[in-house]
Amino acid sequence: MDNERSIKVTERIFELQNFDHKKPILNYYVDYFFQVDSQFFTLFHNLIINEQQKGEIVEAMKEESLNFAKENILLLNHLESRVDELVRELESQINEMNLQDMTITYKEHVKDS
Repeated sequence: MDNERSIKVTERIFELQNFDHKKPILNYYVDYFFQVDSQFFTLFHNLIINEQQKGEIVEAMKEESLNFAKENILLLNHLESRVDELVRELESQINEMNLQDMTITYKEHVKDS
């Protein structure tokens, strides 16, 4: 007499992935954004402030540009602090996708007594 049995297992299809090598690339671009942002605000400052421009509109532009620069720095600092976390999340998602649930069905032969 044969009894059909099943077991469920989870198997890893591929090796665990490590994406630490992506951190320097991401950090490079965060640094690049810092540089571009700094260059832009230096240029803006040189055009508006160093040219001794005066008036309400110029003052409003100065104030808005300072607020904008502060917001950009906060966002870039936040992004810089999240690089490690983002890489870990990517690793986790990729490694989770590399798991496959399987059901193995087999017949167990039982001898009649």
